Amino acid sequence: MKSYVLNEDEVVLFRSEVIILPGGKRPEKEEASELMLTNHNIVITSKLKRLLKTVDEATAYSLSDVKVYDETVQIIRSKAIVSIYLKDSEIYVDFGKEKLAKEFCDKALRTITGFSKFVRTVKKTQKAIRETNEALDVDVVKIAKNVGTFACEVVVGVGAAKGAGKGVKAAGRVAGAVLTAKKKQEEEKKKEEEALPEGKSPALITDGKGEEDK
Repeated sequence: MKSYVLNEDEVVLFRSEVIILPGGKRPEKEEASELMLTNHNIVITSKLKRLLKTVDEATAYSLSDVKVYDETVQIIRSKAIVSIYLKDSEIYVDFGKEKLAKEFCDKALRTITGFSKFVRTVKKTQKAIRETNEALDVDVVKIAKNVGTFACEVVVGVGAAKGAGKGVKAAGRVAGAVLTAKKKQEEEKKKEEEALPEGKSPALITDGKGEEDK
């Protein structure tokens, strides 16, 4: 394919100059290529030497060929470098700037999943909570409601977890926050019980207007 022609229902979502890293390794001689993201394909156009002239060679990779595992699209970013895992090949791209790499990933993931970054984050958090519930046999949401002053720790744990790329890491962070909050709740309860007059229980202590004061 010498040049790429958009289909009737195809639009350009992103375009940038990049460096292709064959096998994930930086080539001895770096030559710029163009990466274009459409609502159907990832198109990479490189300049190739043909006899006495240089020509553009475009290769299109269908977004439907990008691997998806456990609800996670296999487009992985490390700073300015993005790894794209397809069903029959892999593409490693250096965008030069982290901002461009982030923009590409966000638009590609949104196109493939149909969800915005915010919705994907919420879904990751929900998944992390489900995994925590199963692993620890607890109800994270219920604990958060009952913990009171320590509920914020669970929220912080969930907030940290939502940025994790893997569910295992996310669940681990949420679990840590839940266990810490649960432990502090038990410690506070114990302190309250120890501070009560002998023979009294929390249920019998009132604000001065109850039956106990009569």
